[in-house]
Amino acid sequence: MVNNTSIKQKEFLEIFSILCLSYTVITMLGIFFTEDLFRILTPLLAPFLLLFIALGFLILSAISFLYIPFQIKALKWQVFIPITVNLLTFLFVYSFYSQLGNLRVNIGFWANEKRFNQAADWVTRSIQNGDLNIVDESDTVYLPKEYKSLADDGRVWVTNKYGVVSIFFSRGGGMFEYYPGYKYRSDNAYPPIEDGDIICIRRISPNWYDCR
Repeated sequence: MVNNTSIKQKEFLEIFSILCLSYTVITMLGIFFTEDLFRILTPLLAPFLLLFIALGFLILSAISFLYIPFQIKALKWQVFIPITVNLLTFLFVYSFYSQLGNLRVNIGFWANEKRFNQAADWVTRSIQNGDLNIVDESDTVYLPKEYKSLADDGRVWVTNKYGVVSIFFSRGGGMFEYYPGYKYRSDNAYPPIEDGDIICIRRISPNWYDCR
């Protein structure tokens, strides 16, 4: 009877530890794909999903903590596995939340950085050669077919003011005027940079910015 109870306790601990690890993976993925969630669910609904994930994490952490005094004699050090997993998850998220969320955006740019620079060069040369006439200092420009996949609908928003060329590559918009994207600026200005409703919060490469 004692052996059966011990086996059941260990089985529960194993299942609960796997559940905590699985939730850790879900939490990491949720942070990594935050921008995609905001695009799909809109900025109005996405925070509720992130809040639901956070609430689930708090519940698992509470159970992990309350489980210790009841099973420490039977399971000894193993009883600390779930709370250790949750603690490490919290420390990682607390320390690297922004970096993990930005990593998804960075990878999207790094994978196509050469083509982004080529597209920016094409737009800049076309303005200088007079092939592109930017009306009222800003206009929409359709990219050549080899660069169309870099921006939503294959078009970019180009501004030419005071000798500074800005090119906004939308990553795909959502509702409520949520339009994240990459922006090129010829002057390599230091962020943050505001352009209407779009704010470029950080530089991801020389002359290139992450904008939300």
